This record gives sequence, C-alpha cells and structure tokens, in this order.
Amino acid sequence: MAGLESAFQTNAMPNNLSIEKPDDSRGELMYIKCAECGAWLDVKPGQLHKVSHGLCPSCFSQHLLAFDNHMEQ
Repeated sequence: MAGLESAFQTNAMPNNLSIEKPDDSRGELMYIKCAECGAWLDVKPGQLHKVSHGLCPSCFSQHLLAFDNHMEQ
C-alpha cells in the first residue's frame, strides 16, 4: 500500500503532455457540427482542420423533450 500512497503524493502525470490552446493570430478555423444529425453549425478560431461538436437547436430540443418524458415516468 505504501507504493500506492506514494503514487498519489507525487505528480504522476507525465510532464510531456500539453493542451495546445488555439492561436487566434494564425487565423486557423475550427468547424463546429451537430453531433446528432451532422449539420454544420459554426466556424470558430481553433486548430486548422479540426472539428468540434455540439447540438443544433432541433436536436437539442429533441433531447430535452426525451429527457422530460423520461423524468415524468
């Protein structure tokens, strides 16, 4: 158990991992599309050729309706 405790006490995360923040000055754009239906939603500053996901208003309302129906049961 001492080995497990020491693992929690030290920073076990490798220091070569980094989360790259988008550099807006480079003008790269990231596309946003609906994770449910695949409709293109937006273009925002980000990494070139990357796609992020969200929900379009129609799919979002369908999910809310399904959630409300589930909660009423």
